[in-house]
Amino acid sequence: MGIREDQARYYKKVAQLRAQGSSWIAKAPVFEREGERVRVFIPEIDIPTFRHKEFQPLISEGGISDGKVRKNENDRNIGDNEFSAKNTGHQYRVLERSQAAQFVHEYLELPGLRSQFESRTTREMSQYRSISKVGPSGRRQFRRTYKETLKRQISLGTYEPGKPMIEEKQDRRYRSPRPTYEPSVVVIYLLDISGSTMGTLGFLQETAWWIDTLIEREYGLKKGHYIHYEALPQETTAELFYAIEPGGENNMGLSLALAHQLFGQYPSSDKYLVQLTDGDYADLEITQRSINAYTESGLPKMNMNIGNPLIDRIVGEVNAVFVIEAGAYYESAKRPIAGASAENYSTYIKRLKRERADLADRIRVSSDTIEEIYEHGIDLIPRTLRRLFRPELEEIK
Repeated sequence: MGIREDQARYYKKVAQLRAQGSSWIAKAPVFEREGERVRVFIPEIDIPTFRHKEFQPLISEGGISDGKVRKNENDRNIGDNEFSAKNTGHQYRVLERSQAAQFVHEYLELPGLRSQFESRTTREMSQYRSISKVGPSGRRQFRRTYKETLKRQISLGTYEPGKPMIEEKQDRRYRSPRPTYEPSVVVIYLLDISGSTMGTLGFLQETAWWIDTLIEREYGLKKGHYIHYEALPQETTAELFYAIEPGGENNMGLSLALAHQLFGQYPSSDKYLVQLTDGDYADLEITQRSINAYTESGLPKMNMNIGNPLIDRIVGEVNAVFVIEAGAYYESAKRPIAGASAENYSTYIKRLKRERADLADRIRVSSDTIEEIYEHGIDLIPRTLRRLFRPELEEIK
């Protein structure tokens, strides 16, 4: 077999492994409480370790040699290979959060968010990386000052080795701040934990973790707020957000009002809203009844106004809204539920986008049915990420 045939077999094997990439990603996200790391499921073959045993001739029994050489039963002939090989199987490779984000970003060929949604601002930070001729004495740079004094005396012919140099004001140099710009972003996650998310909550939490990781990879400087909601919304820590269990009713409108209030704390940052739901958008419109229920709950004060907070306030302030729907069983023809919405949230969003052309690309949706979640589980995550970050590659249902 020539080199060209070998090369062709090599590239064919690489192509097969890349085709399996989505299954590796699907098995990857494991939220470890002590440090956020990811285990990537990788097929692996362990090469056996070969070693030769030395041949040891033995004397016949009785201590008298009869000229015949006998071998120990446990020895092998010279040339026999003793090897220990593990069973061929699969191994996990542990990646840090940043490494996992880079791996997924490259494999799925995801574009940058800032280029898609017009990053609005950057954050200015000053670092002392420049040199100036003026400044406070506390920032005087001795090395540069000494160098300037030496240059001046040599040029004037007054330098005398062994004698101390006297600096003048014109020789002094100071460390000076140089403005650097880092993009800043705030991401708010709204997680529906009502009782109807019993079979889909794990998928929503894993997907949120990957979105958070990818946004952090691009922006670096990120502020995240994690809100779970049922009858009432509540901000929580990231650890609890990814571990909480379902139970309760549903009030999406109040959770959006809380998100809007948090966004108001960051007037100069890029903003992204990530909604994680099973499709029920009951109480999207805030009513006086909702306001009274929240006021009487004893939770921290919140600005609430009657109406639809998504359309009235949030959409005009954020760069993008990502909606992840796992379940999608609220269409009246499929599964009418008392007190729930008569259609899926994704259906409402798609109708809204048809009515308002300015929202066509700013609200992105990924929807999977309960049957798909049960059958494929987290194997759907790569497709979900493509739908949100590269919708032109994945047709939204």
